[in-house]
Amino acid sequence: PPLEVDLPDDKPDNRILKVCEGLSETEKDKQVVLVTKDIVLRLKAQMLGIKAEDFEKERISDERYR
Repeated sequence: PPLEVDLPDDKPDNRILKVCEGLSETEKDKQVVLVTKDIVLRLKAQMLGIKAEDFEKERISDERYR
């Protein structure tokens, strides 16, 4: 799906947003959540209606991955 004019396609952040938008359209029965430490990317995602959350290492239990 095309991004807004203000978000040129040649920037990596915008390509990530494009993938999130595409997943939202093709996987309508699932919620797409962008998880990143990049506050600017999270703000852009929210402006496009994509749910975005901060990555918090503390929220992940290392026990699950052993």
